[in-house]
Amino acid sequence: MQGTVLVLDDDPLMLKLVCMQVSSTGHAVRSTDNAVDAADLLKGASVLLTDLRLGHQDCTEVVEYARAHSIPVIVMTSDTEAARERFGRNVDVLAKPFSAQQLAMILGAV
Repeated sequence: MQGTVLVLDDDPLMLKLVCMQVSSTGHAVRSTDNAVDAADLLKGASVLLTDLRLGHQDCTEVVEYARAHSIPVIVMTSDTEAARERFGRNVDVLAKPFSAQQLAMILGAV
């Protein structure tokens, strides 16, 4: 087992797909569709994999919480510039759409 990844995405289909892809890399998976539950679920996680835009919620607080606890963060987004503007170089960015291989590579690098 390679650690636990918390997947945060408000799109149920994307959440399910990403969880399956993460699981196939040998990581344990926790998931949630809302930022409110994410802080509790981050306890014991080795990586946060979050969508940049969460409907009416914002991922910024969860990202900052993860970073404050030395948990690497990967932000999934089709707007990589917005992610870089918001978080700088302190997070890894995975451009949507992405393949299972790209996800495995970025998880292997953190």
